[in-house]
Amino acid sequence: MKEEIFRFGQCEVHVQQRSVRLDGRLQALEPRPFDLLVFLIRHRHRVVTTNQLLEELWSHQPVTIGVVARAVLKARQAIGGGKETPMLRTYHRVGYRFVAELREPEVDPLVDG
Repeated sequence: MKEEIFRFGQCEVHVQQRSVRLDGRLQALEPRPFDLLVFLIRHRHRVVTTNQLLEELWSHQPVTIGVVARAVLKARQAIGGGKETPMLRTYHRVGYRFVAELREPEVDPLVDG
């Protein structure tokens, strides 16, 4: 399988490895915030509603809407960027969107496919 890698700012997201690197350092990120980050990157051309995130990432689990906000916070902490340069934008009462400048997804040629 080819490794899908998203690169933006000083960050790299390796999808199949389920890892995030910021300035070359591995960042701790729990599974759901990681999945949320990848989902938002893959759907970066639109705002993803909170309900869509709940359906996609927490389907069949009784959770509150606050679980999405906590996952977004953890993803933001892992990828860096502050208030001056947000990478995940909040659309209040609607949802979220990945807004960092992203080089198109790449495939690592060193990983066997």
